[in-house]
Amino acid sequence: MRSEWQKEKAQRVAEQKEQDAVEARTRSREKEEYDYALQRERQAAQDAFEKEKEGLEEEKSRLEREITLRREQTDREFAEREQAIARQEQELADMRARVAAFPKELETTVTGEVKAAVEKVQTEGKFRLDLVQKEFEGERNVLQGRISSLESVLKDQSAQLAKLNEQVEKSYSQVQAIAVKAVEGSAAKVASLAQPQQRQGE
Repeated sequence: MRSEWQKEKAQRVAEQKEQDAVEARTRSREKEEYDYALQRERQAAQDAFEKEKEGLEEEKSRLEREITLRREQTDREFAEREQAIARQEQELADMRARVAAFPKELETTVTGEVKAAVEKVQTEGKFRLDLVQKEFEGERNVLQGRISSLESVLKDQSAQLAKLNEQVEKSYSQVQAIAVKAVEGSAAKVASLAQPQQRQGE
């Protein structure tokens, strides 16, 4: 009976070792699968973030180019209108010179007409310049607002990615703690099975 008991004990120990080896392989495989899935999830999140970031940077660059083009166009329009006003003022100066040669009785009437024309041209020119400038300022403010909004979205995306990475690291630590507890539980179970057998042998 003692010999049979020793055989049974050895068989149980062997079975327990086999079971422990199977569990260890299972935990190892599960850990590898978890690590692989975790790596894929991180890579997917990183790729999505980089893609979103690239899109936002492209949109920002496009808006900045658009602002630059609008500014250049507006500057050209300002220059053209200033040249037009300068030509008109030159024409008025020429008219004044010609009027000066007219008879005295016409001088007062002609001078009044010229002055009114100058004031009208200057007023219209100033009005047009102010209008164009206001339009440009309004468009620039809208575009600057869109750029600020895109930069805020980019900042929020970065914060979300950092938070996701922190959550993944916490999950990984929890899985490791569970695995350690499972191993400690199996060891305690083997020890508790071995102690009654040793007492019976004695």
